[in-house]
Amino acid sequence: MRRPSNQTVLWLALVLVSGIPRILGAFLLPNAFGDAYVYIRTIGELSLKLSARTFALTDLYGFWLPLYQFISAVINVFVGNGFYTGKVVSAVFGIGSCVLVYQITLRLTANHAAALLGFALIALNPLHIFYSASAMTDVPHAFFVLASLYFVLRRGWILAAIFAALAGLTRVESWMFLALVPLIQFAWERRISFVALVILLVPPLFWFYISWKATGDWLACFKARQQYHDWLLAMNPALAHFSLVAVLKDGATLLISADVAVLLASFVAGWLVVRRLPDLLARREGAEDIQLILALMIFFFAFLALLSIAYTTHQQPIIFPRYGLILFSLGIPILAWCFLTLKRQKPRWAPFSRGRSPSFCESPYPPRRRFSGYWLAEQRDTVSVSGCTYARSARSGRRERRPSSRADPSLVHFLAFCSSVRPLRNMVARWLVP
Repeated sequence: MRRPSNQTVLWLALVLVSGIPRILGAFLLPNAFGDAYVYIRTIGELSLKLSARTFALTDLYGFWLPLYQFISAVINVFVGNGFYTGKVVSAVFGIGSCVLVYQITLRLTANHAAALLGFALIALNPLHIFYSASAMTDVPHAFFVLASLYFVLRRGWILAAIFAALAGLTRVESWMFLALVPLIQFAWERRISFVALVILLVPPLFWFYISWKATGDWLACFKARQQYHDWLLAMNPALAHFSLVAVLKDGATLLISADVAVLLASFVAGWLVVRRLPDLLARREGAEDIQLILALMIFFFAFLALLSIAYTTHQQPIIFPRYGLILFSLGIPILAWCFLTLKRQKPRWAPFSRGRSPSFCESPYPPRRRFSGYWLAEQRDTVSVSGCTYARSARSGRRERRPSSRADPSLVHFLAFCSSVRPLRNMVARWLVP
């Protein structure tokens, strides 16, 4: 598919397709989870303090990291409605996430049709629309992660570190970018940007300082989280142990929210990347295309591993649908790349299709069809049984045996004899056809 020459029209179409359902949802849909109302209350409190000019740095301290609430509070100073401000801000981040999925897919595959299809998958996904219209941090956090990934793919390490730091000020799990972004840069360029490393250190150091300034304990937030976790398990003893019903329910929730096709494609892509790792490590020619998908796989499986570890250790005893949204957003470009890669390698994965021999190379023999367990060649004077081919030589007219796998000798000789006589050959062909 040709890329539209008028980029303004393209971007306008992307924004409208992703923006209309999310903005409407912000006004018409309820919040997806009860935590949204705590965020809305925090937004209202911060905006009042900003308006009264009594805001202090310690006001940012709370159970959750403060960036989303602070951005919404700043906007709410001029709007005056914390309920809808938080929802609309989340919806705008959802629009940005859809556009970034389009850009990342295009960068990864260089295929405009695949990028548009990837954009449509997330832009029209009901679950993503629902949470984009809720005053929660999941979609804004996904936007910052996707923006960081986009600049990683473009080797803009400073901008990648800035957006990773913004993600780290939104949700604590993005503190792992302190290791991931320098790791990717070192793998590609054999160096680490000192400025990017300093930027990535800002979120944890800033939050430790806020916690210490507000409570006198730099780990106060994590202690409060642990107390809540202990209370939750005490009030719900069943969550402290695995049960078949609970595991199946949580697994189904993750599969639905992250999408089955996305998860399967991510594991297939991971296998394809692992097979090419020796070429990448040896810096052989043609291995550069693996670098981009490898960075995306690192992001995807880092979040999947973090969620899996938290769930198996009961630090996250319940998997909610919103937890799969970050995997869904990161996995769509992987899905597009995996599909196009397997499509290019189709002869390798389908050795028995359209004239391919069972080996992974071109066969010197004519294409064959399979009837009732036998290989019957399409060539007029050729019969193949269980991979063992008997044919009449074009020069001498004698039957010649082409070596292949073992077969029943009596049946082979009978069919080989029948192939030399036209009426018998036709009869055998009709007999073999189901």
